[in-house]
Amino acid sequence: KKSLLAPNNILNTPGICIGSNAVLNQSTKKAIENAQKSIGSTSKTHSPRIKSPKTPTLNQRFEVEDKSLNSVGIRIIKLNNKNLEDKELICESLSKHFFMKNLSEENYSEIIKEMFLTQIDSDSILFSQGSYGSFFYVIKDGELNIEIDGKYIKTLSKWASFGELALLHNTTRTATIKAKSNSLCWCLDRRKFRKIIDHINSKNFMESKRFVKSIPVLKNLPNDMISILCSNLLKVFYDQNNFIIREGETSNCMYILKEGEVEVKKNDTLVRTLYKNDYFGDYSILMNSKRSMDVIAKTKSIVYCLTLETLKMLGDNYQELLVLSLIKNCFSTSKYFRCFNIELLDRIFEFFKVKKYSKYKTVVKSGSLVDSKILVLLEGNLIDSKTRNVIAKRGEVVFEEWL
Repeated sequence: KKSLLAPNNILNTPGICIGSNAVLNQSTKKAIENAQKSIGSTSKTHSPRIKSPKTPTLNQRFEVEDKSLNSVGIRIIKLNNKNLEDKELICESLSKHFFMKNLSEENYSEIIKEMFLTQIDSDSILFSQGSYGSFFYVIKDGELNIEIDGKYIKTLSKWASFGELALLHNTTRTATIKAKSNSLCWCLDRRKFRKIIDHINSKNFMESKRFVKSIPVLKNLPNDMISILCSNLLKVFYDQNNFIIREGETSNCMYILKEGEVEVKKNDTLVRTLYKNDYFGDYSILMNSKRSMDVIAKTKSIVYCLTLETLKMLGDNYQELLVLSLIKNCFSTSKYFRCFNIELLDRIFEFFKVKKYSKYKTVVKSGSLVDSKILVLLEGNLIDSKTRNVIAKRGEVVFEEWL
């Protein structure tokens, strides 16, 4: 092992450092130690301490972002609403605005928890026309006047809401709001609102993905196509006895039941009842036919809707893709075909033909060769023509063992 000695001039060369494993003679080592001590003592004595900037308080942001705020007559008296005070009345106010009306009760609770309570003295100006605002307001108590170009327009009273556009983008106020009496307002900050909505959207996307992947006709689509469907899934609310589908209508969407119960009827006769996670309306889309039955909400229901326009985003051959996905799902429960890999199933698909049979139409004649073809039921049941017993149901593969 040889000693590595640094020349004297190297200690003064910028960008050069001595490795921790280098072996130094005593004089060089001592010189470096003295220099380090000198630097350390100098930095302690003369280096100014840099303070990290403090995050502005809610009051400071409230005063800065609504620039014309009269801070003398306005005070924040409660920083949040974690105990959901006035929840029902605030929910009612929030639901009046188009971008919040379809939120769930859980979503409303998330928003309400982040609202803070403000006290506004009589004659104080909450914000002025032309100023930039970042807050949305719901009046808990008192009255506030709306003024445009200095002229009185109207008075807002308890549980009225205003300033909602500030939640969507950084826009100027279209009017001045002035307290007619001592008032209390629940307020919502745009930054917190956007954060909550992003969180809700993320949760909704993952929930949508789970729902889409639970539907046989969709679950075997490629991931990029499933993401397209999830991003464009519509949530629709139906009250009890509302029609979701009417017989004879043109097919323009398929549905997945998220909450509630719906009834499928033919000529006012109950055919079946559908429950959470059941899907319907896909057959008409696949067959490009009109609706064959009525679907009515038995209870208050929430339904996910996939429109024909969204399905067409998958490509011009979207119907073939859906049928292939459905056949793959049928094969996944098949005794023989479930052993096949995806590539082989894709090749088999081109030999399939989709045929539509009306009720009691003969599908396979008695005495015909059973090994001539297999059947995959995309919709409906097959029955024995003599006994009327069901021999195969939707999603099943028939005659595969003979093939």
